[in-house]
Amino acid sequence: MPLYILDELRDNAPPSIPSLIGKGLLPAHGGRMWIVGSTGTGKSVVAFDIAFSLVLQEPLFRAYRTVGEKKIPIFPVHRPCKVLYLDAELGPWGCHERAQKFYQSRSFVNLERNFMILSGDFSVLSLNKEPGLSNMKTLISHNRPEDSEQPYVVIIDPIRDYHSLSENEDEMSRLWNTLRAWQYEMKFALIMVHHESDKPILDAWGQSIQRKGTARSRGHSVNPQSMDTMLGIRREINKPVTSLELTWEKVRHGPVPAEG
Repeated sequence: MPLYILDELRDNAPPSIPSLIGKGLLPAHGGRMWIVGSTGTGKSVVAFDIAFSLVLQEPLFRAYRTVGEKKIPIFPVHRPCKVLYLDAELGPWGCHERAQKFYQSRSFVNLERNFMILSGDFSVLSLNKEPGLSNMKTLISHNRPEDSEQPYVVIIDPIRDYHSLSENEDEMSRLWNTLRAWQYEMKFALIMVHHESDKPILDAWGQSIQRKGTARSRGHSVNPQSMDTMLGIRREINKPVTSLELTWEKVRHGPVPAEG
């Protein structure tokens, strides 16, 4: 952490924070993205898709806008990354089936060791108690890229299965402090999948209204406050997972992109 003389900082702008995605959507070292949505909306599908985009350096969601005769990425990925994906949802067979669909949509390109996935018994890993805490740190450390210049991203899906803390208490700040220290030490960015709050919000007339912004995140306010970016997901009942409403509910290090 640099120490500045304020007069010098006034006259000389510090180096910009390098971003892996778009304008500040995922800072390279220490960045945190929070993917939030209700059960069954497709959070894990989105996280998997983001992982492929990071490894292949393809635009997020393969989304472009047309300017004249040019196709310009809406959410460009600036550098090819290595990804470690911790899955507690699908299990090995579920990951196998999902991987086949994603590889097929990308002409079965090989990702080699740039996309590592751990799926199965996650009880040996923890973010708040031993021995799982040491196991988790060792896992993240041992899967760092051989090239120290290659960006490294860890995806945890979902975060709730890797700790035993109460999400409704500010004790979650201990977890975020632990992860922050690891991120600076091992130089990785973090993407986490989390559930949306199902508690209703009422307007002045007692009518239920849709949650927006960081209020969509389940649990204590320290959770979304600890994130750099929050991506909200919604899907109408009976619509396919390919028909999603994605909203950038929070962006700390750049402009908030338009809804899509």
